[in-house]
Amino acid sequence: GRIWTGLIKKHSGLINFVHGNPWIKPLLLGLPQAILPVSKDTGLMVFDASGREVLHYSMHDGSRIRDISVAVPHGDRVYLPSFKKDSRGLYSLKISEILEISIR
Repeated sequence: GRIWTGLIKKHSGLINFVHGNPWIKPLLLGLPQAILPVSKDTGLMVFDASGREVLHYSMHDGSRIRDISVAVPHGDRVYLPSFKKDSRGLYSLKISEILEISIR
């Protein structure tokens, strides 16, 4: 067995800065979301059954699918739902193709 995880967004430098400086959170929360930098990158991470070893990690630029929150393996495919209004709704990839380019 493997553990499949969706990575909704890539952390930005701003997120890292805010985490280290929590006093700025109330100021940022008052700003319109449209002016805050938000990454379109989304990704997928696959762990071994123990959850300790990463078998695969990949980030995508968000051009075809955005905000991967869940990765559901079934048969020889993994299904990636996307809940954005302008998306197809459900994408699938062959597991063998994903794991072929695994990090070791």
